[in-house]
Amino acid sequence: MAARADGGQLFLHGELRRRFDALLATWLRAHRFGAATTDDFVALVERELPGLLAKVDAHAWLDEPFVPSTFWKPESARLAAVQKVTGRVATKEESSTWSPTEWHLYLETMPKPSPVEVCAELDETYGLTDAKNPEVLVSWLILACASGYAPALPRVEQTLAETGRMKYVKPLYRALFERPETKQLARDLFARFSGRYHPIAQDVVGAILA
Repeated sequence: MAARADGGQLFLHGELRRRFDALLATWLRAHRFGAATTDDFVALVERELPGLLAKVDAHAWLDEPFVPSTFWKPESARLAAVQKVTGRVATKEESSTWSPTEWHLYLETMPKPSPVEVCAELDETYGLTDAKNPEVLVSWLILACASGYAPALPRVEQTLAETGRMKYVKPLYRALFERPETKQLARDLFARFSGRYHPIAQDVVGAILA
């Protein structure tokens, strides 16, 4: 069988997968450093592997919005373990093997706002306000700002003073601005530090605080 359905997911496998991978390599060699269209690719596949595109519902991938429902859904036991503790303080045992990526995912998926008591326990247990990894630190500070956890505010100020990366400053300012208690603080910090940011970051954050 050229393609098979498994739980609603479509796969290429066996000899067809080998031939399709070879076709992709040929395509990349032929078109690198040049221009090509989707129609060019479709024509190549139909010529070399006729009928394949229909079998894998290529129309949905190429012409329809969003990811098709038949996409391959990866599974991760480590991701599932992180998601299992979302909404509460992870125990030392649960988090003992977490990488910075897993900490980032855990903090990103925490409810916003979370109870201040939860934030305080997280900070006391794991010292997140002193985190060195920027992804972990900013994810934590966003959660802290959104939850009204005041002890993290000095580190928020320090971070906004030291970094101008859009992916960090934009969500931090938004989290500050969305709480009435820190709305003016967001404006004050932006007035102090915006001159250090790229003009695009200045415009984007300025629009948030307008």
